Order: sequence, then structure tokens, then C-alpha cells
Amino acid sequence: MKHLNIVYIGLVSMLLCGASACKHDDITTRPVNLNYRPGADFIKNNYDLTIFSALIDKSGMKDELNGAGPYTFIAPNDKAFTEIGLTKDKVATISEDSAKHIVQYHVITRRLMTDDIPANGVDVRYATLYDDRQLYVSNGSYSPGQEIDPTKNRKEIYFNGSLAIKKDVTVLNGNLYVTDKVMKYTPGDMQAFLADKPELSILVAGFKKFGYWDKLKGLKPFTILAPTNAVFEKAGMTEAFVNAMNTNEYYGTRLFGVYLMQGNRYFVNDFSVFRTITGVNGITVLIDPSDTWSFSMYVQTNTYTGLPTTMYITIRTALQYPYEEVKNFSDGIPANYDFLTDNGILHKIETVIVLPSQAKR
Repeated sequence: MKHLNIVYIGLVSMLLCGASACKHDDITTRPVNLNYRPGADFIKNNYDLTIFSALIDKSGMKDELNGAGPYTFIAPNDKAFTEIGLTKDKVATISEDSAKHIVQYHVITRRLMTDDIPANGVDVRYATLYDDRQLYVSNGSYSPGQEIDPTKNRKEIYFNGSLAIKKDVTVLNGNLYVTDKVMKYTPGDMQAFLADKPELSILVAGFKKFGYWDKLKGLKPFTILAPTNAVFEKAGMTEAFVNAMNTNEYYGTRLFGVYLMQGNRYFVNDFSVFRTITGVNGITVLIDPSDTWSFSMYVQTNTYTGLPTTMYITIRTALQYPYEEVKNFSDGIPANYDFLTDNGILHKIETVIVLPSQAKR
């Protein structure tokens, strides 16, 4: 399953740009009687899409993306790229293939207007230029009991959990959305993804020790919450410590199973869509069908305040009262969210959820 920086120009530049040759397009939906630029040229001519434009140049795809199309461009703004450490200088150091894969996954192979996306649709799939691999689009439109009125629907559009902050921008060969996050997609299964991330090796060791590792190659979707090695080590859980653990002495479901939600793929901002559609924000489930402990998660999305989207997670000793609260914490680093693979999604977190002392048999 399944949320424009302003570049301040110097006085001299402002004076020079009085000429029409220095005019940059405004990212708005424009009347149909104006002349349009094709997609790659439009992106290149906008101050807040400079990193995406640099990726297009690096990928060698400019002519293709200025072609007939039609295309839908999912264009992360510069802030979205810098949040994950991808600056224009960094773009110059990556390979052409890497740039191409990023760009291709951000281009849908059809013109997709907001009115084409089903109201209250969740994880509607659309093919991209990246070998027809699909991305997921959700449209939070109206709440229970509200009249279905297309003129009043909220149309909160998310591409793989990235919020469209500008919608239905017309370009010559399609249309364009500006988003607040980069879609982070890696082909293959989650097991391969984790094996390639040395900073997550302690989580991998725990999954292997307690029998979860092989599940990460299956087709069943899942969501992983992933503390990094530094987070585990701060809590005294080194890789050597985990490898030496006696599995008979601990509830593996509580110690490492708590990081794996099986059966559902949740982008963080899916919870914003669920709140719009159902009026309910969050989930409460057993951490494992064989355990009595419960896992609750909800998300606060600050769409209009500009504050970061924050996850709130609570672990309790039972699904319903009476229970004891084991852990209650929040996590609000959007750059750590929504690492998508073909069979799951991963969100890095800054907290060890359950300590070994709390998972003792």
C-alpha cells in the first residue's frame, strides 16, 4: 500500500532581468492561450527546480523529455533534494545511469491531471519511464458524510507519499506537479536493499537472529521501521551483542519483530490520506499474531504550517485496556522516510523501540 524555495537575486541581476530574455516561468496553471515550453525546458527555466534540471542534464534525457510525450513530470523542489543531501554539486559526481533512474521514476508516461486521479483513491498505480515501473498516487478528497462535489474536494495529492504542492501545471508536452519530497525507489526486494546498507547492519543481524530475514524476500508487502547502527549502539546493542544473544531468553517479536509491520506498505503520509477519507488517523495492531503486545502509530502532517511531518508510535502490553505503556515516542525527520522497494518500504527512526531488558522471557 499505501505526502518553492525563493532564490534571492542580487540588485544587478534584478536590473538585468528587466529584459524579456531573462524572464523565468511562474509555476502556476496558465491559461490555454499562452505559448508553453516543453517539460525539460520549463523545468530548466524555474528557479526552484534547478537540481531536478541538473539531473535531467546529467541523465542525457533533455531531448526525450522535450519530445512529444505526453508526460507528467513529478518535480521535487530544490529543498526536497537538499534535505536528502543531493545538491547541484553532488549531481555532478553521480553517474549518468543514476541520474537517469531518478529522472525516469519521476516521469509518468501519460498526461495525468488531478481530475484523472480517483477521489479518495489510495495507491493508484501509474507507469513511469523507468522501465514501466509503477509509482503510487493517493488523492485525499473528502471525509465521511461529505457530499462528493468535485468543486469542493480537497485533492491532497501524494506521489509515493510526496505531497504535490503545485498541481496541474501545463507544459507543451504534458503537465507537471511540484512535490515537497524526492521519491526514493530502489528496484529489488527489501532483503537486498538492507544488505547494501552497512549503517543498518545491526537491524539485519537482529532480523537474522530471530527469524525475520527470509521474510524480506517474499511478495507480501511490509513496512520497516529502521534504527541505524548509531541508534542501536547508543542503547548498548552492538552487532556483537545481538549476534551473541540466546534466542530462548528473549521475545523476538518484541525485540526485533516490532520493527516489521507485515502485510501492509505504508508511506508516512498515507496516514494523512486515511484521516481525510475515514476521519481516523492511525492504526493499532498486534506487533505479531503470536504476541499480546500492541503497536499504535499515527502521523501529524503540518501541510500548511511548514513544520515537518511527524510519526507518533506507542507500544503497549495489550491491544485493549488494561495495559501498560512500554514506549511512547515521536520521530520527525522526513528525509528518513519512504525508502521504497518492490516488496516493501522502510523508514529510518532515531529510537530503539524495545530494549533487551524489556523483551526478556
